[in-house]
Amino acid sequence: MRGQTPGSGFPIVQCPDLLDEILDLVEDEAFGEEEDLEPPIDEAEPMPTHREMVNVAYDEGSQIFAGLERPQGSKDPDIGPRQRPANIILTIFNIIRNLSVIPDNVPYLAKHERLLDILLRVCCVRRNDNVPRAMSMALSLTDLIIVRKDVLYTLAALAPAIQLPFHPSKQIARIVRRAFELIASYLIDQASHIL
Repeated sequence: MRGQTPGSGFPIVQCPDLLDEILDLVEDEAFGEEEDLEPPIDEAEPMPTHREMVNVAYDEGSQIFAGLERPQGSKDPDIGPRQRPANIILTIFNIIRNLSVIPDNVPYLAKHERLLDILLRVCCVRRNDNVPRAMSMALSLTDLIIVRKDVLYTLAALAPAIQLPFHPSKQIARIVRRAFELIASYLIDQASHIL
C-alpha cells in the first residue's frame, strides 16, 4: 500500500465508503446482530492482562488432546468453503493498522466516528470460569491476542491526532475506558507486583 513518494500510501480519505464497509464487515463477523452493551464493572474481578492471556493460550494449546477440541473461534462446519470469520477480522485489522502508519491517513482515521469504537469493542475480554476469553465468539484467545496487538499499534499511530470532546457522550466514555483497559493490560502484571 505504499505510494510513489516516501511516507505516502493508499489514501483512505478518498474512499470513505470503503472504510465504512470494512467496519460493517468486522461488526457482522465478530458480533452479528448482537448489541454493544457495556457490562457492569466488577471491581473484585481482576483485569485480564496480556501475560495472563498468552499463558492461558499457551497452556490450552499444549494440552495432550488440544487438537481434538473445538475451541471458541474455530471454523463452523456448516458455513462450507468460506474463510473462518476470525481470519477475515484479522485481515481487516491488519489493513487498518497498515493504513494508520501513513501520515496522510492519520487525521482522517483519528476523526472517524466509528473506527475506534469498533476496534476496541473487538478487543473486549470476558471471563468464563475465571479464564479470559474474547467477547466475540468468532475469535479464539490466540486471535484476540493478535487483534489487541494490532489495535494497540493503530491506537499509538493515531493518538497524536485524536481529539476527544469536552462533553463526552456514552460512546466516547466507552472508547476511553476500553482504550485504558487495553493499554493497562500490557502494563499491569500481577505476577511482578510487590505486596
